[in-house]
Amino acid sequence: MKLNAFIDDIVHKQIYGVVINYQYVIEFQRRGLPHAHIAITLHNDDKLIDGDAVDNIISARIPDEMTQPLLYGCVRHKCYPKPYREETALAVGTYIKRAEYKRPNDGRRIYVEAWQRSVTNRRVVPYNAYALATYQCHVSFDAVGSSNTVRYLYKYMFKRPWSVRLYVDKESNGIDEIQDYIDRRYVNAMEATWRLFEFGLHKRSHSVIYLPVHLPGQRELLYNEWDDIDEVDRR
Repeated sequence: MKLNAFIDDIVHKQIYGVVINYQYVIEFQRRGLPHAHIAITLHNDDKLIDGDAVDNIISARIPDEMTQPLLYGCVRHKCYPKPYREETALAVGTYIKRAEYKRPNDGRRIYVEAWQRSVTNRRVVPYNAYALATYQCHVSFDAVGSSNTVRYLYKYMFKRPWSVRLYVDKESNGIDEIQDYIDRRYVNAMEATWRLFEFGLHKRSHSVIYLPVHLPGQRELLYNEWDDIDEVDRR
């Protein structure tokens, strides 16, 4: 329900601008809930063309605990630290070309119970304030500038599934090592539930089909050298 509501916010309500196209894929891991990787393309008038435009939508800073208590409690953290930055930089990197976000050394800290330590802006997962406060779950944002983003998305559809090797303990006079071990695909409870309810594994707003273009009577035709020439001509 959250996924459908979030897509409606993005595509139909256009809270981040006019969406030209969108697509998403669902990823499952060994534990926890499934999550969606969503990519959208904005209209030229709404594209994030500079650091200020990115900062209006994406933040990597700890909110003010007094004025934004709900957002303060929802911000997520990652284990590896990023360097402090005074300004947002665009198109950093070689594969996906994602932005590096403004992370000022402003003294704000959040105590993380699981780590038993305080963290700064260096460890904040980039977020959008509206989405994080509205859905109150893991919703990270990235401004990317490369078509490789689509390849990144769909690798989750075609990656190999988790597998498990089972040992079959049975009473037997003989030992058959081949039959005693069975390799099987591993599907956790969340993925099984998702598939049983026939929820979609991916979705895209547009499909592009390449059409063969040819002059009249000059369509390319493939045939074997032993095919009947009259039949080839009729085709």
